[in-house]
Amino acid sequence: MNQFLLVMCGIPSSGKSTLAEAIRNYCDSEIYVVRTDDWRDHAYYSDWAPEREKQVRTVALSRVREYLREGVSVIHDDTNYYNSMRHDLFEIAVENKCVFAVVHVSTPLTVALEWNRSRSESQVTESMIRRIADRFDRPGGRYLWDCPIAEVDMSHVDIDAEVKMILDILSELEPPQDTQPSTLTPDVAATLDRTTREVVSKFLCDHPQMRGNKGVFLARRAILKRLIDEGSPPDAAEEMLWSELEKLL
Repeated sequence: MNQFLLVMCGIPSSGKSTLAEAIRNYCDSEIYVVRTDDWRDHAYYSDWAPEREKQVRTVALSRVREYLREGVSVIHDDTNYYNSMRHDLFEIAVENKCVFAVVHVSTPLTVALEWNRSRSESQVTESMIRRIADRFDRPGGRYLWDCPIAEVDMSHVDIDAEVKMILDILSELEPPQDTQPSTLTPDVAATLDRTTREVVSKFLCDHPQMRGNKGVFLARRAILKRLIDEGSPPDAAEEMLWSELEKLL
């Protein structure tokens, strides 16, 4: 498997760290988890200030660069709720010629709030969780590089199966070539994102045995790339994706 930078994203208390640890423990090769909460505590959250958050992210990004330069794969465990945050990491992956991928931990807000209340240490304020949820830039809506390789609801998931699928997909990916992502207008991006997600959802509903199959993600990614590269109209997405998914059966 190529060296990789895997970016976790999702609201606080959604289970990102649990999934990151499961991935690290499952993989045979050495993986470092850069967890931004290692620089935060309860006092940090109770007296939160933007400038302190910037300091934490700066230190964490520096640590990611350090480990990647040592040739070790890295999981960046943070909310990464803005597209710009994920792009900072994408640029680091390009600099170090390693695979880049995003995992969206999509556990519902109500569940995350409940889990947060049960934490004995480093409990995040409820207002902070809601604030991040309100401002969350869902990955994959506009840039191909930002399309998540998995969306994991930690309240209802077979973790072992998800971890295996994530690592299988990572093994198929190649390092990105440059930091100039293909962009779409907001309207077109939203249409493509919604259409392809709906197709995948219906496909998995009709064929539940395909859940956890890496080919489903790879098919959606391939179609999005083709649509972007060829400038095909968004209304072609549904038929094209169905055709690719049916080849998996």
